[in-house]
Amino acid sequence: MLALGLNMPALLRGAGSSTSIPSFSRDFATVKTLNHGIGPDITFTRTGTATYFNSSGVLTTATANEPRFDHDPSTLASKGLLIEEGRTNSIVNSQGTGASAGTPGTQPTGWGLTTSITGLTRTISTGTINGFNYIDVAFSGTTTGSISSLTFDPQPTTAGYTASSGQTWTGSVYAAVTSGSLPSYSAIRVSERNSSNTGLANTDVQLTGISSSLQRFNVTRTLNNSSTAKVTFDIRIESIPTSTSVDFTLRIVAPQLEQGAFATSYIPTTSAAVARGADVTLVTPISSFYNPSEGTFLVETSYYGRTPSVFIRIFSFGNLTAGDPDRWFVGLNNSNTNLLFQHFTKGTNDFSTSSASSADIIYKAAIALALDNGRAALNGSLLGSDDTSVGIPSNKDRMGIGGGVTGSASGIGLHIRKVAYYPKRLTNDRLKSLTA
Repeated sequence: MLALGLNMPALLRGAGSSTSIPSFSRDFATVKTLNHGIGPDITFTRTGTATYFNSSGVLTTATANEPRFDHDPSTLASKGLLIEEGRTNSIVNSQGTGASAGTPGTQPTGWGLTTSITGLTRTISTGTINGFNYIDVAFSGTTTGSISSLTFDPQPTTAGYTASSGQTWTGSVYAAVTSGSLPSYSAIRVSERNSSNTGLANTDVQLTGISSSLQRFNVTRTLNNSSTAKVTFDIRIESIPTSTSVDFTLRIVAPQLEQGAFATSYIPTTSAAVARGADVTLVTPISSFYNPSEGTFLVETSYYGRTPSVFIRIFSFGNLTAGDPDRWFVGLNNSNTNLLFQHFTKGTNDFSTSSASSADIIYKAAIALALDNGRAALNGSLLGSDDTSVGIPSNKDRMGIGGGVTGSASGIGLHIRKVAYYPKRLTNDRLKSLTA
């Protein structure tokens, strides 16, 4: 095994034998610490606290500048290092503070829950589960008239949050039905409203498949009305006919409304909106392990959300002070869902290949470069053909993990399971075996 402090001249001695193993490597999904394995320390920063699921599936809070090693809350499988762009939860009391149990009970401070419907009784109860605060809202009885809607607003509709046409917003909530069953139409909704709070348009996502186990539902809307001044998020049950027997308990957990194209990790709030900064993961300098003449890097990753119009670099080498004209990376295109492998020399793209990709799939991706000799591989298969026009400028000074050469995530939510760099252009057969 290579020593952590081994320098590049020592690393390159030995007729290529030592260069067949990585000079930098991390296995975040297994080891679950930032600095282990081979190579110099990674620097990590993030303003504000952030949440993730620990190995027991319990929501856990990381302090500022603390990396998150996330898990699937259902299967408990390790997902690796969680990297997200900065977001704000606009809902000011997502924790549901101020609620008290009873019939009808006291709703959380600032929430707007339907209080009473003729023929139905409302009951509220509270508790905690897997690190979350929850609010249970039960309705039972027989309707004595038709009901247009039962609403569960984590903020009063009259409040809303400042927004404007062209913005994209996502509302999300963890929900379950702990007893009974919901009436036929139940959904979450993002609505755009004018300055007088008149509803203009909305997008609904029905709670299809809701069960007794918590699961997250989300809805995204790009605001498109020129009069839009506010945005709201709510849960609703609509169109209940007269003389209908109703008996259900809806569990509401962690409502979130954020400006962005997908839902990110939960941001708890109690009395005001809260911002979580972007995860910034960077290695600089890289001279102790990086070979400026040739090399191969490997990343095992999955993404759960992305902004389609943003060009995203998942793993990148480059030079910030040079304005990043020379770089190589694995990323995502800004016009489609392709996983992209590219190299630029003096700002000119001289190596590029891609493959279609989707969220929530683990990808093992590699890119190998030497002068006039480049190739990429994905999940055990080579992409394209050998590129004979690659330039290899020597001014790279940094490596961004989960972001560009600034190391800051933008437009994406993803997990990095493994990363490795080899100071040699590995053979095509080796690329296939490493990514299989």
